[in-house]
Amino acid sequence: MRNLFLTTALVGVCAVASVAALAQQRAPAPTQPPAPAQDAGDVEAPTPVALTVGGLSLASNPGLEVEAIEIAVAPNKVTQTYRVKNNSAAEVKVPASVAMPDLQASAEGTEVYNIDVTKPENPVGLSIVAGGAPVATRVILRADALGMDRSAEIKAAGLPLTPFGAESDKALKAMKPDQLLKLSDLGLISPPEADQPDAQSVADWTLSVTHAWDQAFAPGKSADIALSFKPATAQYPLTKDNADALDAFKEDACLSAQAIKTLKTKMQGKNAAALTLTEINVAADKPMRWRPAPATSISIDKPTPDTIVSFCGADAKSLSLPKVVGKVEDSENGDLRIVMISPAR
Repeated sequence: MRNLFLTTALVGVCAVASVAALAQQRAPAPTQPPAPAQDAGDVEAPTPVALTVGGLSLASNPGLEVEAIEIAVAPNKVTQTYRVKNNSAAEVKVPASVAMPDLQASAEGTEVYNIDVTKPENPVGLSIVAGGAPVATRVILRADALGMDRSAEIKAAGLPLTPFGAESDKALKAMKPDQLLKLSDLGLISPPEADQPDAQSVADWTLSVTHAWDQAFAPGKSADIALSFKPATAQYPLTKDNADALDAFKEDACLSAQAIKTLKTKMQGKNAAALTLTEINVAADKPMRWRPAPATSISIDKPTPDTIVSFCGADAKSLSLPKVVGKVEDSENGDLRIVMISPAR
C-alpha cells in the first residue's frame, strides 16, 4: 500500500495529478517512498505530492540565444531566471508562456497538494519580471471534461473552477439531484456508486492554466526573464519505522549511499531521531524547444545548517555549505527532484 503521513506544515488539498498533468510536466512522477504497512483496520493516510510548475516556454526564433538559466531554491520560494539575447539587428517579439500543473480531483482522496485552491488562475503565486519590469499575463484557462472545455458550464453551475477543496465539496454537497444529473451528463462529475447512495459526487474535470504574453527583445541586447513562485512541496516524516523510505531517493534525487546509511543510523540508533524530508520539483528544461541552451545552474539555500540537500547534478564540494550548488545539463525531460532532510521540529 502506497502511504505517507501528512504533516501539519502541508496545506491539505485532496487531489491527484491527471494524465495530462504528467504529460505537461514532461518527466514521469517519481514513486513516493513507501510507508510501513498498516493494520487492516487502519485508514490510509493521504500522500503528499510535489508538483512541478512549468518553466519558461518561448517560440524558437533563430535570432534568439539562451545565454544562461539559473534556478534559485529557498524553502518557500523558487526563482527561475533566463537570460536571452537577441542577436539580430531588429527587435524580436515572440509568444511566451508558463504552465501551471494540471489538476484533477481524486475520488479516493489519497493525495495532497500544497497549493492555494482558492486561486485557480494562480495557485502558486507566480510573478514574472522581464527586463526589470513586471509582466502582465493573459490567463488561458481550460476546465476539460471528455476533451471539451466546460469552464462556462462550471461557472454557470456556481462551482469553483478548482475541482477539489472545501469550496468545491461544499458546492457539490448543496446541489439538488437534478443539477447533479445535468452535470453528470456533461461529464463534469462522477456520481456515487449505486451501493453508496450517501457518498458525495466528485468533480471530474481537469483544470489546466497557462500564463501567456508577448515578449519583446531589443536588437543586440540581453534581457533577463525571472519567474518566481511558491513551490508546491511535499513533506514526509521519517522515523525508525520507515527509514527504508530513503532508498527511493537514491536514484531520483542522487541521495548518496553514505548519506542514506548515516541518516538510517540516526533514526535507528539508541537515541533515535525523527527527520522531516521536504521534496521540491522544478522544471529545468530549455525554454526554446528547437534552440540549444546551456546547462542550468542550480542553487539551494538550506533552511537550517544541519539540513542535508540532494539533487542530481549537485557539486559535492558544496553539500556541507549553507548554499548547495550544481548544474543540470539540458534534456528533453528536464524536471529536477530536490530533497531536503532536516531534524523534525
